[in-house]
Amino acid sequence: MKALHISNVLVSAVRLPLVVILLCSAASSVAIAQDSHYWTNQYGTMANMLGGAVVGSVRDPSSVYYNPGAMGLGEDSTLVISTDVLRIRELRYSGWGIREEDLVSFTGGSAPGMFAIRVPFHVADDHQLAISYLKRQDLNVELQGIVADRIDALPPAGDEDFSAEALMRQNMGEDWYGLTWSYKVNDRMAVGATWNVAVRSQRNRFQTVAQLLAEDGSHNVANVVSDYNFFNVRTLWKLGAAMERGPWAFGLAVTTPSLDLFGTGSAYYNIGFFDSETAENNTLMADTKKDMGADYESPLSVAAGVSYSFGSTGLHITAEWFNEVKEFEVISLEGFVIDIGDRTLYPSLVHGLNEVLNVGIGIDHRFHSGVSIYGGFTTDYSAFKSAEESMLSVTNWDIYHATLGSYFSFYHIGFTLGFSYSFGNGVFDRISEFSGISSGDLVGSSEEKAVDYRQLKFIIGIDY
Repeated sequence: MKALHISNVLVSAVRLPLVVILLCSAASSVAIAQDSHYWTNQYGTMANMLGGAVVGSVRDPSSVYYNPGAMGLGEDSTLVISTDVLRIRELRYSGWGIREEDLVSFTGGSAPGMFAIRVPFHVADDHQLAISYLKRQDLNVELQGIVADRIDALPPAGDEDFSAEALMRQNMGEDWYGLTWSYKVNDRMAVGATWNVAVRSQRNRFQTVAQLLAEDGSHNVANVVSDYNFFNVRTLWKLGAAMERGPWAFGLAVTTPSLDLFGTGSAYYNIGFFDSETAENNTLMADTKKDMGADYESPLSVAAGVSYSFGSTGLHITAEWFNEVKEFEVISLEGFVIDIGDRTLYPSLVHGLNEVLNVGIGIDHRFHSGVSIYGGFTTDYSAFKSAEESMLSVTNWDIYHATLGSYFSFYHIGFTLGFSYSFGNGVFDRISEFSGISSGDLVGSSEEKAVDYRQLKFIIGIDY
């Protein structure tokens, strides 16, 4: 049996621990979240219905996130609780594998939004305080695939038994805890700031096993495992200013880059290649490191918003620019040295994000009955960088959000009910095709394929 030399595959597996290998006849469970998008999650009653296009017009306690200065001009509510009660997502990969079939991931579930409460007294003339909590990101992914088939991968002609299994599991969450101060300069202008402490934890395990058995009993096995987890705490500020002039309202908000406070992480690598006929090609390397430093960075962003009220109708427009996050090392893997054939690898776990600009427009109308309706449309462009620069991210498709909902009050409690439909498409190249198994490649190659994203979200909001 001719030896399978897969050093290039192993190099790629070490360099790209988040590469997703999805196999034929797969059974998968995926909760797709947006790890390269900034406008996927919205908070608060009005902001949810307007798609977040509220930097110039928000006045309820959700302003602690959108524009801290605006809180100084609002007195209408003390408490905001916002929850996505149901979220359904579909991700469709087109033209995969030999049969060019569509692979569909369909998931549903609920996710928390935010909790914000305004201190019900003024700490000083025209000064206000609020505390808040929000789930900024939430990602739980488990993808497993299995294939068992007979293929003709080696000379001479004839099929060999081939089986493979791949697992990619990622769990990530990021929570923001905020303290907001706002000062009302005069009846038309206010400024403010929110100090946020961001707590992020993330764990990923990537594992691939591939086996080939020839008629003569000779066999090859490839095993690649990478596992990391980290915990990081950082701090950032959001500064805001809001102004009203007749039917116009304006807002400006600046979010600072985050400052690392502390973090810790660990990593584990296990690489093995075994050839029953050619012992000199056999490879087994494993190493683990614990209590290493862990870092995470988020970008500078600048948001500007304007709204105009004409009669019972309001128009809202917001744009937000996010600066690039240059490539940085998330976990310091100093001490990891892996030799594969004549190559030496120094593995690293890096991350980075591209510069993006998102825009949104929303409209609301209040009826004489006190019921209001809302609608909005916003962009949510991906900040995804190349795989070498963004090992933590896999979502490289742009998304568009359309929202529709209503607001009404009952016994001084306000309720928001509505839904949001999101859609987008792009290309995805982190899925192994498993259609080109050969003497030089035991786990196949990946190609760019079209991907379509859909999400339907039902929203309930309560303010008091």
